[in-house]
Amino acid sequence: MFIGNIMIALKKFSKVLLKLQESVGIFLVLLIFLLTAAQVFSRFILNNPLGWTEELVRFVFIWSVFWGAVILSKERQHIRVEIFHKYFSNSVNTFIKIFINISIVIFFIYIIPPAFSYALYAYNIKSTALGISMFFVYISLPLCGVFMTIYYIGHIIEDIYKFTKYHKSKKN
Repeated sequence: MFIGNIMIALKKFSKVLLKLQESVGIFLVLLIFLLTAAQVFSRFILNNPLGWTEELVRFVFIWSVFWGAVILSKERQHIRVEIFHKYFSNSVNTFIKIFINISIVIFFIYIIPPAFSYALYAYNIKSTALGISMFFVYISLPLCGVFMTIYYIGHIIEDIYKFTKYHKSKKN
């Protein structure tokens, strides 16, 4: 019962966090649109292009891609091959999901530290047009990787909990 209460609390916190992350995602996409519109307006109407908007759109796009991956990982919406699922039982499919999620967590545990180190290394590297530290671009991977790792660990716990609960009820 204790694990069930933890799961309920985590789900509530997760919903609030997801709403915040979706809001940030909407803001990033809106920012890309507004910056691109400003660039088009200044280039074709004013005949005086803004040199910095293209670079900022590129940086915001990088953030929006990783941020979108965070939201999709929370919702279990990442691309996956489901062709074999119909051939296996629910228990085997759950085991496969758990194995894949553990593999993803191991990948992130492996990739986050060097990505963070590279972001720190890039702190003194300045972007060409904006002159901002490239740290703010490169930190998107480790930061979003941490969020995705947390979500995948949550999926693993949830799947194991459902799997054990199902098998306990089946034995009774």
